[in-house]
Amino acid sequence: MSEVRVIARGVRDMLGEGLLWSDREDALYWTDIIGRKLHRLALGVEAFTSWTLPEMIGWVVEREDAPGLIAGFQSGIVELHLDPLRILPVVSPEPELPGNRRNDAKADRFGRIWAETLGDAV
Repeated sequence: MSEVRVIARGVRDMLGEGLLWSDREDALYWTDIIGRKLHRLALGVEAFTSWTLPEMIGWVVEREDAPGLIAGFQSGIVELHLDPLRILPVVSPEPELPGNRRNDAKADRFGRIWAETLGDAV
């Protein structure tokens, strides 16, 4: 039998989604879309870190050849650096739909990001 332990005790997301495993960091990332947070749980050292962001975030993908992440914010896709926190806009794929938000995404083996949006009345 495996042992089950709670490491990130006290985390209560409003809408937790967007899991990403990072081999590079030996860490699990996830978002709290409505709570406007990104969380990281570094498993090797059992360290939990959370960042409050200026708007809803649906997902993150790791950059292969550069530091930082690519993230889906409500306003569009951004380059996200965490230490220190820097948010650099990349593209707003649906500027005519300001009520939409980025919901989920994954990168394929060619590095293309496949993402979806959804209308949100939050």
